[in-house]
Amino acid sequence: MNPINSITRKLFIKSKYRELGISWLQEKIIKHRSSTGPKKIKIANKIVNYSRDEEIIHCLKEIFFEKSYLFKTNNQQPLIYDCGAHIGMSILFYKLHFPDSIIKAFEPDETNFQLLNKNITEWNFNNIELFPNPVWNKDEEIRFEELGAMGGKITSDEKLSPLGKSIKAIRLSNLITSEIDFLKIDIEGAEYEVIVDCQSKLHLVRNLFVEYHSTFEEKYKLIEILKNLEQSGFDFYIKEANNIYPVPFSKEKINSQFDIQLNIFAFRKTSETN
Repeated sequence: MNPINSITRKLFIKSKYRELGISWLQEKIIKHRSSTGPKKIKIANKIVNYSRDEEIIHCLKEIFFEKSYLFKTNNQQPLIYDCGAHIGMSILFYKLHFPDSIIKAFEPDETNFQLLNKNITEWNFNNIELFPNPVWNKDEEIRFEELGAMGGKITSDEKLSPLGKSIKAIRLSNLITSEIDFLKIDIEGAEYEVIVDCQSKLHLVRNLFVEYHSTFEEKYKLIEILKNLEQSGFDFYIKEANNIYPVPFSKEKINSQFDIQLNIFAFRKTSETN
């Protein structure tokens, strides 16, 4: 066999896309197609309904390839809260690793929620409850800006866009009444308000993932979040979620509404797990 062909074949077989059942042609299509609209792709023997190829690529990278939501537990039926569930790729990942898990998922963007609901229904998994609401620090009507994609967020009247609408928010703190094995919070800038409000309940959370979004003017929020995690008995590890400033000292950033976008992984201190 030609050694070059042999190397190519080995690389092809080891492709992370191929491990999930995504063909070479499908990989090329989703990486280069720019259209939006109803689409389907088979991932791990499950049909995923979606609309934006770039979001599928992002989800595959963060969730399946980097395994950002993989956690350790001795619980055979772990309880998972997914705040910002998007179209359900995270739920597919949880169920592949923890088939008996109990999941409560929140996704306020109507377009995303329709895809989420369709996917969960077709996958036929058990013990999943979906909420078309944002999590917040109060049970109240708030303004939510819908994008029909990743990035929908709670907004104020002063910043209200034509995409904004009134929607009922759920106070996350009120829902944390027993031990949670994994809490994911990816809510596009509202992380600070929610985590601070949940301070008295964080001792019930075993593993916490936060995608933190903020500006330099609000850097105190990151400091306070980390302080809250420390006081609640967590160790934490931080990774860059988005390379917003490729050359930081130049202060020239890519197109982003945020200055800081980080993934925070919080887990129980070693002394608590021994």
